[in-house]
Amino acid sequence: MVIIGTPSKRLVFESDGNPDYLRAALVAPGLRAQIEVYVYYAVKELGDLTAFFDSMEAAWRGWAGDKTWASLEGELSLSARHVGSAIAIVVDMRSTFDSAGGDWSVRAELRVDAGAQLSAIARDLRVLVVAP
Repeated sequence: MVIIGTPSKRLVFESDGNPDYLRAALVAPGLRAQIEVYVYYAVKELGDLTAFFDSMEAAWRGWAGDKTWASLEGELSLSARHVGSAIAIVVDMRSTFDSAGGDWSVRAELRVDAGAQLSAIARDLRVLVVAP
């Protein structure tokens, strides 16, 4: 499990053992939204989630503009900007194949420390993605 954010407002990634997907849950007061995210890493040119966090860790002292990542099927996108000693990550999550016919979307901004917390997230995500 990888937790991004704080105990009260967080994005959580978990694996059920299928290397092609991660379960993503956005949790905030009064909200819990969950989807499966396609993260097939053999297709590197489509954008590697681990590389997104590794690039932020490498530039932990700051960068200009936003760094972005989006899942192949569009159900999850992340946009990060450096703000002082923290990183603000805007999470956009939406349904793509709702069998009940209803569409939904949620957005939240999370904050993480640009030092040790970001390093732990990058490390734990690499472990989660390569775990069988």
